[in-house]
Amino acid sequence: MKKASRTGTIARSTYRTHLLVIALACGGKSHAEDTLKIYLLAGQSNAGGYGYTYDSNGGIEENVTSIEFLLDSHPQAAGYRNTLLSEGIHTVLPHLDASWMSPRNDVWAVAYNSNSGESQQIASSQVANPTGRPIDGYPTGVQPLSPGFGIDQFHAASFGPELGLGHQLGRNLDVPVLIIKSSHGGTSLAEDWRSPLAVEKRGGTLGTSFGNTVNSVKQTLDALDADLADDGRLNAYGNATNYEVAGFVWLQGWNDHLEESFALEYRDNLVDLVQSLRASDARIANDLPTVVLESADQDSTLNATRSAAVAEFNASEPGSAVFIETNNLIGRDWGNNRDNQPWNSSLDFHFDGKAENYLELGWLAGQAILDNGFTGSNPTPLHSSDFDLDGDVNNDDLSIWLSAYGVSSLGDANLDGVTSGNDFLIWQQEFNGTGPLVSQSAAVPEPSNITLLLLMLALRPITRARHSACC
Repeated sequence: MKKASRTGTIARSTYRTHLLVIALACGGKSHAEDTLKIYLLAGQSNAGGYGYTYDSNGGIEENVTSIEFLLDSHPQAAGYRNTLLSEGIHTVLPHLDASWMSPRNDVWAVAYNSNSGESQQIASSQVANPTGRPIDGYPTGVQPLSPGFGIDQFHAASFGPELGLGHQLGRNLDVPVLIIKSSHGGTSLAEDWRSPLAVEKRGGTLGTSFGNTVNSVKQTLDALDADLADDGRLNAYGNATNYEVAGFVWLQGWNDHLEESFALEYRDNLVDLVQSLRASDARIANDLPTVVLESADQDSTLNATRSAAVAEFNASEPGSAVFIETNNLIGRDWGNNRDNQPWNSSLDFHFDGKAENYLELGWLAGQAILDNGFTGSNPTPLHSSDFDLDGDVNNDDLSIWLSAYGVSSLGDANLDGVTSGNDFLIWQQEFNGTGPLVSQSAAVPEPSNITLLLLMLALRPITRARHSACC
């Protein structure tokens, strides 16, 4: 990833560090902490998810492990869980607890059907559905993250990788998070997800899933823009003052694995999909970090093309993509259910329908995001003399400048390493946020020591010593 294109110049990075020091010293948040981080998740049915929250005795037809079973104290469940832990494969399990059954208050998600473009119902009921029929009345649109964003609408509280992903990011990032998911089962990258660049280079027609996904993302971002236009805050997302599309997770492949010509074209189609997504909207970075998860196909040809696509991303944008294998998550015959009967093994193309597998998929994607720094940029404040990071330039900032003058760099607006009269002139120009920024290289005359001293003495009684009070 080209860091300069995402975080600005070295001087600005230094300035952000300087601002963070002030924020921590005063017990406040930096502006970066007020930015909603958005992650896109797309693919076919495994991205949609066939993990379950509740057991089959609550109405789920498939006899598969659930979160409820994983948390159960029943001896059979405890033995199953201990076996998983001893294998060391499911890194998510030590972090799983009963709170995962309920909505988070710092992570949100929305699920779209990529075939229709419609917002999916979120079946996050805490009571399993014993009817085996779709349930009316569940909400659509953005909701707090919980089980229920899965693709199975015939039972309450199914989920996909978004659950593990959201919990991983939520526990490690001190920012609000939004996951935008778009998926549909039985879709191929060669046709349903065919991108504009793939059409331009190799022919064919634009895929319905690609077109609907881009439209769904734009629709969600438009809603955020409208919310910000009201009072400058995303009121439904912890009053964040900004948002940023920080990463993309792709989980698909089964249908292309079934068609030789699709599999051979997979690398080129995946590269073009990501490049087309990056170019689809100005609000998406042209080096958007990408995590490619291996689907349940376990196909060596597809995996080679996935790896080759990731290598191409990194050749053009170093450090911008990661490929994660998942072959250790399926085909495992671990334990039995409460009745000591084997779990259903017919859902091999859906990671055996096991809760721990879908949790791990998202957890691994989240770990890759954290390990590789796919957490977006750290935007600088609009005003370089906003020393207290509250979004405006006023006498509170002047108090900080006065306290730091000749002592520290806490009132350094022009990034020259000291707090001086030059920084006061910048504050004066930016007072109330009406003046232009003054760059580090701009020539600003230094007031005489006598004039500056008189100014300091005159202004000190009317300003609050905010800096000394808060630190």
